[in-house]
Amino acid sequence: MTRQPTDEGPSLFVHSLPGSFADLGPLGREVPLDPGAVLWQEGDPGDHVVFLLEGRLEVSHQTPDGEEITIRHLYPGAVAGELAALDGQARSATVRAHTAARVLLIPGPSFRDFLRQRPDLLEQLFWLQVERVRSLTWR
Repeated sequence: MTRQPTDEGPSLFVHSLPGSFADLGPLGREVPLDPGAVLWQEGDPGDHVVFLLEGRLEVSHQTPDGEEITIRHLYPGAVAGELAALDGQARSATVRAHTAARVLLIPGPSFRDFLRQRPDLLEQLFWLQVERVRSLTWR
């Protein structure tokens, strides 16, 4: 059974990141995704980041009793997988295409180098993480 989030409440979803995130384009390659396609599963290595160009992604977590909980949906302009790509730890959630989607797949080392040159974007990612953490307590 999958519990679904609602789109009500605080701004939980990233609808648009600063235009400067468009600078990520040369760092990766575009990948089309069919609905249900899994980008990574909880526990997988954090070796890349995705920038959502089209469609919607679903972020989920499996509880110890096997129940899958949808944590959030991501919309075009969202970045996913950045924490694991930055700290090198395993993925903390599963990410799959909720609809047909197109993502930019960016290798972790390229993403880290990019952020070292663009601390303004690192700050934006920090604030997005703050919003995500706060949304968990709201739920």
